[in-house]
Amino acid sequence: MCSIFKSRGTPARVRAGFADYFASYDAPYIDHWITEYWCANRSRWIAVDVDGLDSIADFSPFDVPRGRFAYAADVWRDARRGALDPDDYWNAKGVTGLNMIAWQLFYDFHCLMNSESIYPHHPKIGLENVFPGLEAADMNLIDHLSELAAEPDENLVALLEIWKSSRALRLMHGTLLYN
Repeated sequence: MCSIFKSRGTPARVRAGFADYFASYDAPYIDHWITEYWCANRSRWIAVDVDGLDSIADFSPFDVPRGRFAYAADVWRDARRGALDPDDYWNAKGVTGLNMIAWQLFYDFHCLMNSESIYPHHPKIGLENVFPGLEAADMNLIDHLSELAAEPDENLVALLEIWKSSRALRLMHGTLLYN
């Protein structure tokens, strides 16, 4: 969907986070990606979820309300503040908690930098597989990244600086990559 918008000259981006509208999963929130496009006459990004067309019953998949799709940065910040239970946020394999939320935040960061990835790939920040033990320095970095990614348009310069300066966040590794 994002490619279609871009090919027509409409600013668009992919976003990673969590959805609460997939009944086929036994989870309050499941990891998910959507597309946002810039609607000039409304002066805002509009979230579109074509993958959720058959799962969405109570809102339009062509203008997903912010509360229904939970952006990874918001979920990370709320989980760290104790405002939500991180174990309510799952991936399709059933992995839950802060590790899964961090994984989605890294995906969202890559999406915001126009470097969309696929699920088996994750950043090389000294973490293995699904981040089995986040170090304090990693937590601080993720906290900072989540603050910036929560308002990506206002923080684009700072996000680009992290992208340029943090090779560990920029490089991905996984089952299909060799680096």
